[in-house]
Amino acid sequence: MGQKIIGLKLGLGSIRVVTLQQGLWGLEGGECRSIEIKTGVSAEEGIREGLQNLIGSGVLKGETVIVSLPGDEVMTRVISLPFHDPKKIAQVVPYEVEGFLPMNVEDLVIDHQILNRREGTSEVLVAAVPKTTVERYLQWLREVGIEPKIIELESMALFNIARFFGVFNENGNLLIDMGRRRSSLCIVKNGVLKMVRTVLFGEEQLESILTEKEGMDIHEARGYLHRLGLKKQEDTQNTHLEKIFPLLRDVLDSFVKEIMTTLQFNHLQGEEVISHLFICGEGSHIPEVSQYLAQALEMSLIPINDLGRISSKRTLSLKKRENILEFLPHDEKGLYLPVLGLALKEVISDEGSWINFRKGEFVYGKETQALRRRIFILGGLVFIILSSGLLDLYIHFHMKDSRHQSLKEDLSQTYMAMFPGAKNVVDEVQQTRSALEEMKKKITKIGTGQVTPLQILAELTSRIPEEADIEVYDLSIDQSKVRMEAEAASFDSIDSIKRSFLKVKEVKEVVVSDARVSAEKDRVKFRVTLEWREGI
Repeated sequence: MGQKIIGLKLGLGSIRVVTLQQGLWGLEGGECRSIEIKTGVSAEEGIREGLQNLIGSGVLKGETVIVSLPGDEVMTRVISLPFHDPKKIAQVVPYEVEGFLPMNVEDLVIDHQILNRREGTSEVLVAAVPKTTVERYLQWLREVGIEPKIIELESMALFNIARFFGVFNENGNLLIDMGRRRSSLCIVKNGVLKMVRTVLFGEEQLESILTEKEGMDIHEARGYLHRLGLKKQEDTQNTHLEKIFPLLRDVLDSFVKEIMTTLQFNHLQGEEVISHLFICGEGSHIPEVSQYLAQALEMSLIPINDLGRISSKRTLSLKKRENILEFLPHDEKGLYLPVLGLALKEVISDEGSWINFRKGEFVYGKETQALRRRIFILGGLVFIILSSGLLDLYIHFHMKDSRHQSLKEDLSQTYMAMFPGAKNVVDEVQQTRSALEEMKKKITKIGTGQVTPLQILAELTSRIPEEADIEVYDLSIDQSKVRMEAEAASFDSIDSIKRSFLKVKEVKEVVVSDARVSAEKDRVKFRVTLEWREGI
């Protein structure tokens, strides 16, 4: 029994699923399912109902689910860093992009992928998404019993396709996933990712021209696009086609301009001209669209079926590799390829996309671990209560006088051991209660029974590593947080201080922000916020 891998794409008009089976004998295709999202309802309601229908079919049963986030909900940027160390890159990425993002980094999930290393520098793709967006998608999925292992950036599925099939290794290639309202762009050269981008253009724009200018309803327009060739026909007597062509070309030309802007930016980064084009997604079922775009962009079009034929150009090896395209529906391969790219992420691992927005508070398995911990604690409490009850019954109904006296003597000895200065012991239980009440009163006078600011400072100070070399300029403490402005010797020192603070059991979360090198270039200034657990 192998591992079932599920790629899940939540589109604007449909939900698509592709499953793979990976076992000892290699990789095999599984199932392909698609369901249209109901119109006239909210996106949340439509997605929830669609997922429930797919759950009922059993296609979504499996532990490894990979779902994508649309590119227009994710902020991406390529940055250059003057070093190669992956750990150091991971440390500095949030600080490097902080000034470019419209939100506080504390409110974002940030991940990255190293694109290229050369001459002491690293080109890094950084992707950031609001935590509220991740939480919203997880809520939709969890409501129907789905717990995704990976949340992927939608456009990175194209890179997974390029890496898996290896047909894109020799030349610069532009991959496009044309959806209903948006399209994902991905540039790959020699198997290396260069950039990704999302453009607000899709098949819906072509349909809208026909509904607005020709009076067709949406279903007529969609069927017409399946039959219509976008290049001018030789039959000049067909005046209706002559009227339609310019309208569609105008819309496609606006898409071409957006693509050219992306290609020009890529060229400005020192990259060579892109020579090949590959199109999949909603728009790929109209062959004339792909042909027109290839002609307008002056690129060679890569047919979808060529992916499974050029085995000699594959760069990745598996124990047994078969033509993975065979199980995709013959007339809908282009529709399911972006979803296949999601599932392939688990197969090719680090050879493909690294992006996963299940980080920090959203890390996969955190909820399951927390639930198991709560169940364990609850079970322990139930055991203690039941044990206490049984012991009480045993003492009250089954102990003999001699045994009772023995227990009384033991209790007396225990009391004397706990309170060696006590005299005139008459009722050990009552006297123990009185002693405890007196201790509570003393604690109340000192710090209201809670942790005092002095205790907080003492605990934090003891936790700071001696080699951290920290200097604190400002410190404030309130009922829920401690805020500190300070400077340290290096970024590593800041990370060491953060890890030390997290070891304090009263601390719920530690957030480091605004880290920057001082004017003298020999220190790192930063701010740190510690949030207490409830009840502190």
